[in-house]
Formats: sequence, C-alpha cells, structure tokens
Amino acid sequence: MEETRDQALLNSDSTTLDHLLADDISWTSPNGAVVTKSQLLTDVASGKETFPSIAHENVQVHIYGNTALVFGVTTSTVQYRGTLRNRPRRFSNVWVKRAGEWQLVAHVVTEEGGDE
Repeated sequence: MEETRDQALLNSDSTTLDHLLADDISWTSPNGAVVTKSQLLTDVASGKETFPSIAHENVQVHIYGNTALVFGVTTSTVQYRGTLRNRPRRFSNVWVKRAGEWQLVAHVVTEEGGDE
C-alpha cells in the first residue's frame, strides 16, 4: 500500500491516488494545514505539488484487524507551490480495510529537529 502510494506520488498519478485515498481522508502537511482529497489530487495532477524523490527510514507497521498504522521518518523531496522541502520529517499514516481494499484515511507529517 505504502509503496503503491509512493510510486503514484513520484509519477503524479492522481488516478491511483484517487483509488488509494479515502474520500474523507485527513491529510495534514508539516505546517499543520489540512488538505482534502480533492485539493491534493488537484495539486498533484496540476504539478503544484510534486515529489521528485521519496525515501523513508525507521518505518514501523502495526496491523490491528482492519486498521494498519505506519510510522517513520521521511527524507522525501517535496515541491509545493515553489517551496522545496527535503529535511527529515516524521510521518504517521492510518490505513483502513474497507470492502476488501485498503484506503489511506489519515496522513500526518511533522518537521524534525525542532526545540523540545
């Protein structure tokens, strides 16, 4: 699921993303903005948001029945409306199995290295 999503982001494949993302997804960017599925698909299809590279480390997957939690650190390069992000960010993804298919229902990314 994660690899398919990553490939769709790398290839700006909004059709595959449309299938993988739940209609009610909560997609939270590093600055705290919550983006709807429609906004994300539009930004990816139009080239406003591109993913020149995707890399993850320290990935953990926990499956609880029809729910999968995926955590890790991403050093993916993301270009969003002229702003380039490539510093380490923590991510959490929540996948739910609905009607026999996995869909991403929540995605949260936070910047690494802030003061604690």
